Amino acid sequence: RAMVPMFWGIAALAYFGNPELDPHYAMPEMLGKILPLGIAGLLMAGMFAAFMSTHDSYLLAWSGVIVRDVVSPIKAMLAKSSGEREADGTWGGLSSEREIYWTRAIVVILAAFLAIFGALYQLPETAFRFMYVTGSIYFSGCVGTVALGLYWKKANTPGAYCALILGALVPLNFLIMTENQHLVPEFLLPLVENSNLVGITSLALGGLAMLVVASLTQRSHPPRLLDFSNME
Repeated sequence: RAMVPMFWGIAALAYFGNPELDPHYAMPEMLGKILPLGIAGLLMAGMFAAFMSTHDSYLLAWSGVIVRDVVSPIKAMLAKSSGEREADGTWGGLSSEREIYWTRAIVVILAAFLAIFGALYQLPETAFRFMYVTGSIYFSGCVGTVALGLYWKKANTPGAYCALILGALVPLNFLIMTENQHLVPEFLLPLVENSNLVGITSLALGGLAMLVVASLTQRSHPPRLLDFSNME
């Protein structure tokens, strides 16, 4: 994810040969000078198409996760479901039709939130660094959850929840601390100044949370054994 932006920056530095230029505009200015107008227009159209394609995939994925992993289980819990898979593919929660309805509604809610957040929030430094840190919010917890969930036989639900929460805690604190650096204790300043340290710390916390919490809750929440015998 970092190689392409780095390559653009290196190419712009080599083209202009002046490190004192504003780095935020180096790549656009370089492309504007070396590309013909028609090619530049096609490049911009391709970038906007990729932008829209990425965001609609994210919206659909996030809304599906919220419906399947949050709304439907809560509905099943309130209905005191047995936890067995129903004929429509749910676990006693929402029906397939209601899942589609909720997915559509949450897509609209998420899109509205992103529009408002994008209009009001001021980036602390660069857009790429912001993307790097916010990506760590879900990536760090998911790595510990998915990797240990697949390859560690003691992985369980409480461990997965704690891995997701602690994996997201460090990046969220980073975003808050960058806006209030005068309140940050001195020993936490490296987490504000070094986004790479934020990513490594969140990965370590996510994996450690799964290991510790799952080990302590084996009796109360034994690992759920998956049965794949009926898969075609």
